[in-house]
Amino acid sequence: MEFNFFPVNNIFKNDITIVTKELLPEGFPGDGSAKVDCANKINIILDEIGWASAKAQQLIRPITSGAKMKLSDHILYLLTDPGDSNGRGSVVGLLKIGRKKLFMFDLAGYQHEVEPLCILDFYIHESKQRTGCGKKLFEYMLEHQNVRPQQMAIDRPSEKFLSFLYKHYGLEHILPQMNNFVVFNGFFDHGSGDGQKICNGNSSLQVTRRVNNQMSSVKSTNRNSAYDIASRSAGRFSAYKPESTMGMILHDGISQSTPRSEDQDALNGSSEHTTIIAGEANSSSQEATCSTGFHQPKCVDKISEDKSAYRHSRLW
Repeated sequence: MEFNFFPVNNIFKNDITIVTKELLPEGFPGDGSAKVDCANKINIILDEIGWASAKAQQLIRPITSGAKMKLSDHILYLLTDPGDSNGRGSVVGLLKIGRKKLFMFDLAGYQHEVEPLCILDFYIHESKQRTGCGKKLFEYMLEHQNVRPQQMAIDRPSEKFLSFLYKHYGLEHILPQMNNFVVFNGFFDHGSGDGQKICNGNSSLQVTRRVNNQMSSVKSTNRNSAYDIASRSAGRFSAYKPESTMGMILHDGISQSTPRSEDQDALNGSSEHTTIIAGEANSSSQEATCSTGFHQPKCVDKISEDKSAYRHSRLW
C-alpha cells in the first residue's frame, strides 16, 4: 500500500513498528511539532489500511482507524516494506490486539469470566499475501507479548485467518462460544481459574473440528450468503445455550387451565340468552345494540308505540 503524500520510510525506521493510542512509533525521538506531524501522518495511514482491511473482510465500517486508536488501549503492529515505491517504502499489513473482558465456556460447560489478549484485526495487503509477511508479523506479536496462539481469543476471524492458524500452528479444534469470539482447545489450560457451571455434566457444548478444505472452493460476494452463514458456525450461532427458566415458567402458566366460576357462567349464560332474544326480535344492528343492555340514544324518527310495546314485551 503506497501513500503519495509522504515517504513511509521517514516515519517507520523498522520493518515492524508498534503504535499505541498516541499514534506515534514506539520510542519516537521527536518533540513538539515533530510529534504532531508524525501523529497526523500515522492517522492517515491507519484510516487507509483500516478501510482496506474492512473491504477484505466485507465489513460495513472499518475496525481500525486513527480515531478509534486514540480512544482505546489497543496495541497495533504495522508491517512495512522499505524497498517498495522506489525506496519510499509501503505499508504491508497490520495486526491489532487488546484485552477484553469476556464470558467464555470451556468444554465441560463451565462459564469463566476472563480478560484474555484478543486479536481484533489482522490484515495483509493482497499483493503481499502468501509471501511470509503474515507469519512474520504474527510471530513478532507472539514474541513481544510472550503468548501462545491458543491462549488468545479472536474476534470474528475470517476463513483465511482460520486457515492461516491451522497451517502454521495446527489450531483446528474450536470451542463454540455465545459471543463473536473464537477460542481453540487449550485456551483454558492456563490461568482460567474456577468457572461457574451453568449446564449439566453431559453438556451439548462440543469441540468442533474445522475442516478448511470444505469451504475453500466456495466463493462469496455477499456477506449474508450461505458461505458466510456456514463460517459463522465458529461463533455464537453454534454455542451452547442454556434453557430459559422464565420461558418454562410462562409455558407452564399458560398450559394450566383456570376453572370458571359460577358467576362467570351465569353472566355468560345471561349474555347469550339476551343475544338470542335480541336476534329473534330484530336482525338489525341498531336493535341488537339495544338488546345487549346499552342505552339507545333518541332517534330522529319516532318509533310507533305499538312497535315499541311489542319489542319490550318480547324482551321482558
